[in-house]
Amino acid sequence: MNRLVQSLTLCQIAYDSNFTNLLVDAPNLTTASYEPLTLIKGATYYWRVAASNIAGVSAFSSNHTFQIAADSVIQISYSLNANRNPVFTVTTGDPNGGPYKMYRYSCTNGADCNPHPETTPYPFLGYFNGTTFIDLTVQAKQKQETETIRYYYEARATHYSNKKVVISSDGGGPESKTVIAVDNLPTETKLEANFPNPFNPVTEIKYSLHQDALVSLIVYDVLGREVQTLVNGFEDAGYKSVRFDASSLPSGVYFYRLSATSLGGQTGSFTDMKKMVLAK
Repeated sequence: MNRLVQSLTLCQIAYDSNFTNLLVDAPNLTTASYEPLTLIKGATYYWRVAASNIAGVSAFSSNHTFQIAADSVIQISYSLNANRNPVFTVTTGDPNGGPYKMYRYSCTNGADCNPHPETTPYPFLGYFNGTTFIDLTVQAKQKQETETIRYYYEARATHYSNKKVVISSDGGGPESKTVIAVDNLPTETKLEANFPNPFNPVTEIKYSLHQDALVSLIVYDVLGREVQTLVNGFEDAGYKSVRFDASSLPSGVYFYRLSATSLGGQTGSFTDMKKMVLAK
């Protein structure tokens, strides 16, 4: 973080750009710089400062950001065992060796595959410790066989970036593997406007989670009565999409509210509400 000028006496550092979840609220700095003691690797932080003198306290400066570098990018490779199940080897700079999370996306060969989780989140496959994960539910085709399904895999560790591996179209072994895009997790938790809006009777609600969280997404009517719970439970960090079908509801104004409470020793909670119009 940039060095603060001598006259600055108030410094705030937050997990979010709205400064609702503060890591540091230091009102009486006596030095020209400040160094936070507890920072999470791979996380993005927001900071601002204000000055004071005998006349009072100034408004806060504009918001600034800084990011703590992660120790390592996850490297993921695979081979096939005797039963042609993919055996993944994961390496990172993480001294604890996990736990890691494995995700898998599949699509029919020849179809319009979209393996990018910004638009098609990878379904969660399972947790694992150590460096090896075996997917016993997938058996790769021999090179002379026709592939029917293509599988994309992603490994994650908290605050580490991710690489995906695809078992390629010829279906075989490590010599034909392809490493595709490096993908970063969202930098903030955010609720998007539904689309379309107005809608009849189906609309899509998108949101993003910058860290694992307990999530609820609930639809209410104009009287504040709960209409439908779309999400209620643990979700991993990433880009999300939920389909809301209002076929059984009358026309009118509705509200949807997203609440996310962080887990795993991370700090922060998020709540936002937006309006949508059902026009039949």
